[in-house]
Amino acid sequence: MDDKNSSDDCYSSDFEDDTEPGTTTCTINLENDFSITGPSSLHSILNEFITTKWTADEKNNSLKFLNLPLEKTFVSDIFRTVPRQDEEKRNPCVKIQKEQSDKTCSFKFNIPSQYNDQVSFSVKMRDSFVEKTVSQFYEVFAWINDGLEWKMFQATVKDGFAEFYCNQLHSFGIVIQTKRMNATVNPLGTEIEIRDGCACILKFDKDCVKSNENFRYTVHTPDVEFSRNIHTSTRHVKHVSNKVNFEYDKAKFLKPIKVVVSFTNVPLKPQNKSKIEVLCVGYKNGSASIVDSMKKSADSIYSGSLYGYDGVSFAAVLKIKEEKISKIELTDELNLFYGSRILCNILVHFLKRNSSTLRLRVNCCRAEQTKLLITKEQQEGHFLIHKSENLGLTPYQRFKLRPAGCIGLKSGSGAHLWMLFLSVSSENALTFQVQINRIMGGSPNAILCFSTDTNTKTYTEIMKVEFNLDSLPFLQNRLDIGELNQSKIDTKKIETVKITKSSDLKSIEAGVDNVASSIHCPTDCSTFVSETESKHPNVGGLILSNTTLERYEQ
Repeated sequence: MDDKNSSDDCYSSDFEDDTEPGTTTCTINLENDFSITGPSSLHSILNEFITTKWTADEKNNSLKFLNLPLEKTFVSDIFRTVPRQDEEKRNPCVKIQKEQSDKTCSFKFNIPSQYNDQVSFSVKMRDSFVEKTVSQFYEVFAWINDGLEWKMFQATVKDGFAEFYCNQLHSFGIVIQTKRMNATVNPLGTEIEIRDGCACILKFDKDCVKSNENFRYTVHTPDVEFSRNIHTSTRHVKHVSNKVNFEYDKAKFLKPIKVVVSFTNVPLKPQNKSKIEVLCVGYKNGSASIVDSMKKSADSIYSGSLYGYDGVSFAAVLKIKEEKISKIELTDELNLFYGSRILCNILVHFLKRNSSTLRLRVNCCRAEQTKLLITKEQQEGHFLIHKSENLGLTPYQRFKLRPAGCIGLKSGSGAHLWMLFLSVSSENALTFQVQINRIMGGSPNAILCFSTDTNTKTYTEIMKVEFNLDSLPFLQNRLDIGELNQSKIDTKKIETVKITKSSDLKSIEAGVDNVASSIHCPTDCSTFVSETESKHPNVGGLILSNTTLERYEQ
């Protein structure tokens, strides 16, 4: 993985075409469930292209200053389509000069303009996202880079594939966003019925407004993948309805909005003699709170009244004795249910060092992938320095990494490193080298500071990782431990690595089996939650509250 593209980008060179006799179009099947369809006259041209994934380094370097609106969510990785002969020059299986391999922006998929709206791409989508696009609440777009800038193009979904027309591009990804729907509320009273699986009615009483007023809303369905694995992920919330967000001039609406929802599939058999209670949840500025006006009028029919709120949903909550759920904890858990936050871990691995430099790798992965990723890194001979607690990150999250203490970046290379977390990507990593700036007798403590961007385009520090350089082994010559027989590894060589704090052991024990732990190097490390986090436990919703984190102990 070091200084190389991942093996996912080395694809087969076999192509198939679905051209049928007598047809005027041809379909070229590319790798990774892609295809291009166009006029038969373009068959030979289309057959010359290949589609590959962006590497983690390309995403880190090219997207570090690119904002993605919060209402848009990636449902695919980012890919490039280039002529086959040009991709072969970048193939990691071929030994070439590094200067050649980095030339990625000079090649495009470029079809003459006379074929506009005749060449289409088809991209396989995850089943969980296909379920969302079946409803009327979401729109699908192709996010396309033509070599100069990123643009949005409308796409459609057919048989589990996202399809879009384009005759010129370099790279692309598929995104979905909630669709804004419009209604008019009049002084005589209005009912807005939201169908298509939502079964929700918004009621506005007579004289709620003095004149006709615009009322816009969006509907967010629960994240399917998270809902299937909630048993160990949330303490209180166990089931949710669709969430409806409002956009209206609150000053002109004089009476509460009444909401009636058909809320089905509520779990009725809680464990440990606990009680399941359905709550009406109102939202203000992204924060959730319980609305006391909730009533149950019939089987699975619930209602509530809201005044001055931005949105509403209903949640089935597990009541544990007399314990009450806090607003922060409720917001955190609901964000996970609706996919606006993803439960993740940050891993820091030590690769190698010499007297003047240190090479590290940072991975950010979904919580359910953590164990597999730790094992993979250990099999390659890399040593685990730190595993973070569970963090709630946005599906498209950018990081700043700042080395401090006795390590730093090379002079002239800036003060920060950049990293991107893309929740649908299988690789979210940053491999980098730092200089050891330790004078004789100086402190051996090295620090990595992690910051994330918020809605205000500022960065908030979320954690620090501190470790002792004296606990890291010297690997002046490249030692490929991954090729050694694991049973023959001389564990005495790493006996100098000691854990000095009990919290360090807990942070690395989760999900790592005995065999893997025999070769990892936890080192003398610890995590320090910044003062910023303690003051703002839910800044931008980027990290879970301290209370919630305690519930997620492995």
